[in-house]
Amino acid sequence: MINSQRANAGEATSEELRLRVAAELSVALSRSVPRKLAKLKCLLAIFPRVKSGAACLEVGTSHGGLTTYFAGAGKWSYVEPNPHRVAVAKQVLRGEFFTGDARDYLRAAKRHFDLIVSIDTLEHFADMGEILRLFSAAMPATGELVVAGVENREDWLYRLRSYYRLDSHTGYHHKLNAEQMASYLVAAGFVVKRRELFCGPFTELLQTLLDIRQLNDSAQGDSFTQELQDDAPALRRLLFLSRLLRVVSCATIFLDGLLPRRWRYGYILVASRAK
Repeated sequence: MINSQRANAGEATSEELRLRVAAELSVALSRSVPRKLAKLKCLLAIFPRVKSGAACLEVGTSHGGLTTYFAGAGKWSYVEPNPHRVAVAKQVLRGEFFTGDARDYLRAAKRHFDLIVSIDTLEHFADMGEILRLFSAAMPATGELVVAGVENREDWLYRLRSYYRLDSHTGYHHKLNAEQMASYLVAAGFVVKRRELFCGPFTELLQTLLDIRQLNDSAQGDSFTQELQDDAPALRRLLFLSRLLRVVSCATIFLDGLLPRRWRYGYILVASRAK
């Protein structure tokens, strides 16, 4: 009986350690993986100022790594359908967590949020208008909405990603560019106040090569970055590798900065309700 209790305690400690290291890795990857780092730099440059005590909601929190950089001030609520990702995010974020569909949460919450953030999430909803109308209903007249996405262009990088079916598992219902997303926002009663572009061809190529490597690892049963579910020692090795990757990612972002902005793939839009 005692031995069994000790074993259970040991397992719990091991699980907690793994979650903490996974959370630490998630934060590190947000500032090292090329597309994530480019997105983070752009996001921090245009993110609305959050007042102390403001009610904020993030839809699609994932592991929480990116969120840690902008979820400082305010009282935050997080919605994420994946239970494992929620468990990891709770290691680095503080606030209210809801595991499930954002539409169910918004219908039941019956409250207003001064800021709603949706990063790479809206494309997963079959009815884009429905989720945007729920956002609008959950915001006061002065509320703001931040959305981000990455478009697939009909270019050689798109064909390369299509050849390896890199985006076939993501569950996208839409793959929109900035203009199309802005049109959806306007149709739902929003006004786009700011827009920024990120992730040029050098950064997107590096991201694609990393995704191909990840795809090969998955096929061999050796994938670790998709759900961050590997053991703690392996995750710590990844932390070291993420620091090396950050150097390369910073170089590609610098090179992209020398190219025309119209060549960039990602976008971030800041919108408010139309008056």
